[in-house]
Amino acid sequence: MQFSLYLHGFSEDEKTRWEKELLPNLQSHLAQYNFTYSELELNSLLIRPQGPVLVLYYLSSRRPQDRDFVSYLAQLLKIPVVIVHTEENLDEYALFDLGIEDFLNLSQFNYDPETLKTQLLKILVRHHSREKVSEKEKLEQEGIFLREPKILVVEDDEVLSEGIRRILEEKNYQVNWANSLAGGIMEYTTFRPDLILLDYQLPDGEARDFIEHIQSEAQEVPIVVLTARPYGSWWNEIFYEVEDIINKPVNLHELEIRVRRLLQTHIKLRRCQNELTKLEKFTRSIEPFLPPDIQKRMQSGEITTKTGGHTQIATVAFFDLRNSTALGNRTEAGRFAEILNSILHDVMDLAVSHRGSVNKLLGDGLLLTFGAPDPRYGDAEDAVSFALGVKDHFLMLNSVDAFSLGEAIKFGIGIASGLVFAGNIGSIHRMEFTVMGDVVNTAARLETLNKKLNTQIVIDEATYQQITPEKQGLFQSHRIEIRGKGSYVVWALRA
Repeated sequence: MQFSLYLHGFSEDEKTRWEKELLPNLQSHLAQYNFTYSELELNSLLIRPQGPVLVLYYLSSRRPQDRDFVSYLAQLLKIPVVIVHTEENLDEYALFDLGIEDFLNLSQFNYDPETLKTQLLKILVRHHSREKVSEKEKLEQEGIFLREPKILVVEDDEVLSEGIRRILEEKNYQVNWANSLAGGIMEYTTFRPDLILLDYQLPDGEARDFIEHIQSEAQEVPIVVLTARPYGSWWNEIFYEVEDIINKPVNLHELEIRVRRLLQTHIKLRRCQNELTKLEKFTRSIEPFLPPDIQKRMQSGEITTKTGGHTQIATVAFFDLRNSTALGNRTEAGRFAEILNSILHDVMDLAVSHRGSVNKLLGDGLLLTFGAPDPRYGDAEDAVSFALGVKDHFLMLNSVDAFSLGEAIKFGIGIASGLVFAGNIGSIHRMEFTVMGDVVNTAARLETLNKKLNTQIVIDEATYQQITPEKQGLFQSHRIEIRGKGSYVVWALRA
């Protein structure tokens, strides 16, 4: 099998380095593929060579037209393109919209032929597999099934039925025929057609009787009604129940074209429905991993899959389950997991009920946000209300020894408010929506401060100033030293 590699956009120095340092080794690695190499010329791609083709395209920010040409190669000519670059700030994820296969960062790649060979072969296999799938879809879109499409003709005019059967069988359709309503229903049950050609008036009933039976079976089979009756009220009665109505006398060639187009449409609709079902299942499967407000904003397109975000005001809370390590050491692992799941489940429910979001699971703790990505009036109030709800919940659990531990379970919460970065971090391989900044670090330090102050909830001055006087009365101020901040005023829940 011949494998053709084309280079484009390389400087003379880079091209020389490829030819001297890389290509001889690469040719020996790919000898079994009858490897050939040349510079890219568009004519050579319009007349496609035998075997796999791959274009290594050196992308430069100094050539804005590069993106249009890459899109032309990848999306119109369907040629696998690998972007080669040395730019540190290149938004690789965004460039996948051009239809490219992958990236090679020369500064990381360092001209290792073994690495390149492995990567190129992976790309070729992936592209070849996708081409097979695309060819199958293309056949389906053209109305060519992997098996012969099955057409049921329910028509009491034997001459017309024979003409329909003959022209459809010439186009490789399977055709079964019935001359009555009862016979049509029986054939439908055993034959399971892909499309039905149905005479409106049959000796033992009308088309609507057959349609009602099909609907009761909950089968999505397209129906075309054949009729010699003039237009009238009956038309409106069945118009929305069938795919088409064809007047007699029937033009057989026109009928065959309509059948083919209806099958094409039905295949596309069925495939869309299957994809929608898969998407709905996938969406349900990832719902527990994303806060509800993040899900809504992703569905609306407000949150994209690109890295980056924005600075905004928010309130951040850290929750930690105290002494969990000791508890885990003396409790059977499965039982400890049950206890931890139950506690975190309740705490997360409390957070969501106070308009909060669970940003991260931290082992035996949680990072929660109130107002990110959507800041609202009262975010600090909601966060403190959540913390007080956790306190009351733990009092109830301990009062009845809910987990039969023989000891009280304890927690700590730290809350801080102010400017945070809210957005996506990571790469195309792994990405998450998170919050970062001094406020996040402060909230984490306030949570650990509970141990020193022998308290359960500590909030910063910014949060304290935003809560109601009634809640302010529950807290007592402390001036303490916080690493990186020096002397700092905090507010701790009174015992």
